[in-house]
Amino acid sequence: IADVGGISVISRSSAMQFDLRKQKLVDIARDLNADFLVVGSIRIDHPQAGASLIRVTPRVIRVSDGSAIWNDRYDAELQPGKMFEVQSRIARSVAEALHVTMSPESRTLLQRNQTSSLDAYRYFLQGNLHLAQFLVRDQQALAIDMYERAVAIDSNFALAYARLAQANATYFSLYDRTPARLKRLQAAVERANLLAPRDVEVGVARGYLAHFGQRNLATAMQEYTAARARQPNNAPLLWVIGFVQRQQGDMTNAVKSFRAASALDPRSAMLLFEVSTVAFIERRPDEALTTLESVLDLSPEFLPAQVGKASILFYAGRFREAEQAFEELGGIGDRVVPYLIGEPIFRAVWTNVVPDTMVYALNKLSLRMPGIDSVGYYHAKGAIASLKSRPALARSYFDSLRTTIRARSALRPSETTEFLYLSVANLELNDSLGARQALDSLMARDPLKRDAFRGGFILLDTARVYARLGLHDQAIAVLERLARVPSPSSPQLLAADPAFA
Repeated sequence: IADVGGISVISRSSAMQFDLRKQKLVDIARDLNADFLVVGSIRIDHPQAGASLIRVTPRVIRVSDGSAIWNDRYDAELQPGKMFEVQSRIARSVAEALHVTMSPESRTLLQRNQTSSLDAYRYFLQGNLHLAQFLVRDQQALAIDMYERAVAIDSNFALAYARLAQANATYFSLYDRTPARLKRLQAAVERANLLAPRDVEVGVARGYLAHFGQRNLATAMQEYTAARARQPNNAPLLWVIGFVQRQQGDMTNAVKSFRAASALDPRSAMLLFEVSTVAFIERRPDEALTTLESVLDLSPEFLPAQVGKASILFYAGRFREAEQAFEELGGIGDRVVPYLIGEPIFRAVWTNVVPDTMVYALNKLSLRMPGIDSVGYYHAKGAIASLKSRPALARSYFDSLRTTIRARSALRPSETTEFLYLSVANLELNDSLGARQALDSLMARDPLKRDAFRGGFILLDTARVYARLGLHDQAIAVLERLARVPSPSSPQLLAADPAFA
């Protein structure tokens, strides 16, 4: 139904969070600010001979008075092609019941036959559930696995290839920036584009390749804008548009896009979390923290919000509160610490506010464990050893950090975070010249121009290293630039952080 222009559909991930045993459907619809409710029953008959049969009996209910304004019954064989036909007929009927005129493009979208394999379709649906957890590494890995199973069964399943490309793109951007991962992303886009170049989801996949794989924001936005013109009520698409706008420094439109996505998927912790990131970067920490409380009300186990609460307190200069917040996460340190070391924006946390419970969890980690970022691991271990006045151990970790960074840099020489970590490693190994050269290489790439959100964290850390090198003019110049734009730098942080004493 979301493919029908003129109808805004609440995302399944929001609708399915309610307990149907405890709440009435119309009450759920009111909670989600929906005007109409589509309900129905599905019955499957498995005869001894022949194909299984499926019977769907949908209804459209007006929420305001609970009256049914349309109902029907559809019978079909339990095969994907027949099921897609039933889905299309229901969507067209709902549009007619709501007096929405369908465009020819909407009709074409509804007529697409995605796959002829029921098993491939099941894997595809499972992949969608995992893909919705944008910032959770293991969920993205599971999404990739499910989509790969789907296309292994049906090599002509264009939509599964498109989603596989999207999952690989976010995984490449956040966790695995290797040439091998980029090739997997490109291969999925090429196959999807060969099968269905005009499909909306394939256009989004091309945008993901340009955005996350090639860092071409202009091309990515062209693809996203074209896709949105055809599917204005696509919450994940609105999310990624907001993502680009935030990278470009357009925080006003970024928060509009995130809020619009959240309105379509109001029970999504991820989308509401993104709203909080804009408030934080615009130096409204109290508003960001309030929003995070709402996120945690929706999903108490949502790790980005749990860590985000503590880190916002840190960047607001409220170090004691930040340390207490991290202390409270000690019970899930085995989940928190891999997240902290895998995300460069938390680099400075390890030198200031990490409590002993997190250190204990860090000490239990091994690089043999799947998904552990070696660069973040060596940095955190070295920082803690230095704080504990164990210089020989600290040097060994920072030497490992430098060796790992140099090996990675040969594969991806443009990564600004790599130069930042290299400068820190060189500084800790008393190589001031090497630290300065790494910072010069970093600044030449202008991380703020590449990404107005994440680049601010990189520049703030750059200022810290400049200060430790005694290059105060350079440090102040960086801080003055950050003061003029939305960034994690604030007077409260500069007053509290001993790096700027």
